[in-house]
Amino acid sequence: MTAKIVEPLHIPPFYCPIPPAVHPELERIDGRSIEWFRSFGAFPGDEGLKILRGWHHPELAARAHPEEDPERVQLMADLVHWTIFDDAVIDGDHSHTADTASKAAGGFPALAVKLVRMLEAPDGPLLLASPWVSALMDLRRRLDAIATPAQIHRWVGAFREYLLAAGWKRFSQAKRELPRLADYVAMRTPDGGVQLYVTLADVIGGYQLTDADLAHPQVRALTEMALTLIAWDNDLFSHYKESLTEDPCINLVDVIAAERGCSLQDAVPLAMAMRDRVMTRYMAVRDAAVSRHDGAARRYITTLDRWIASNIDMSANSDRYINPRNRPATEVAWVHFEPARTDTPSEGHALPLEFPAIGWWWRKELHAGPFR
Repeated sequence: MTAKIVEPLHIPPFYCPIPPAVHPELERIDGRSIEWFRSFGAFPGDEGLKILRGWHHPELAARAHPEEDPERVQLMADLVHWTIFDDAVIDGDHSHTADTASKAAGGFPALAVKLVRMLEAPDGPLLLASPWVSALMDLRRRLDAIATPAQIHRWVGAFREYLLAAGWKRFSQAKRELPRLADYVAMRTPDGGVQLYVTLADVIGGYQLTDADLAHPQVRALTEMALTLIAWDNDLFSHYKESLTEDPCINLVDVIAAERGCSLQDAVPLAMAMRDRVMTRYMAVRDAAVSRHDGAARRYITTLDRWIASNIDMSANSDRYINPRNRPATEVAWVHFEPARTDTPSEGHALPLEFPAIGWWWRKELHAGPFR
């Protein structure tokens, strides 16, 4: 598909008061994860190797789990690599790898249902082998060795939620229509796919969360806010990359610009203001939750913190967003995210966002008062 002639937007630093961290074995984890992914036929040749090295995807796992067992962090790093599936199958970017999985009879809905069923019952080969299918089933088998049935069940549920939202996004692309902002807010949190990572927080950490831990209003709100922050931040980091194809760019910036009738560049500070309001609320609820919870729930909240920070610190240095055309800066425009962070939030950062899908995050009882 012919790429558009576009220029990158200026993206200001991201407000994030969470300090950075990184696993001491990052380099080894990174190298092994690239070898693992390529062993299934993904990103072949010298060019594919160069691309994966420049993307730094395993750094997400190494920054989100800086103190965990390196073998378990390795599994998370491999899962992060697998979710490039989102580019090839959901967003339709076939520039780096063959997309055989999405050609399943029945299109994306059939693919989604079959993938979920293969995760539930991994002995049933419902799809033909491809880099995506083979790598995913390898991850599923490795999870069996370290996760309880309950933990795997939660992860498969997160996978189902991700594919459901991704189907909504593909439908919008096929109609070539941007969703309303309120609908996009509802769509983007599960469509980001980050729940595939955070649902495994206790597996990678070697402990067990209970359903009661995860269902507590504070913990549930923090989980939703973390997933949303990472998804919206990714919209800002990936805007240039997403703008290069002829497909509609279903991105927070474009949706705001369409709804407000402003330019894309003028929509950027509006998007930043939205994510800063969520970041501010996250920290308020997070501080209250840490004082109330201990043990597994507190460890989980710390992992949510680190995923938010990890996404910013990795993305700001990833060629996936800086140089999505994979060409020298003398030939095409590159994006620069320098500095990536700021300690100062946008004006009005303490104001609530009143979208129906997320308004409950600002309930008073989440940071003070009793819970029902």
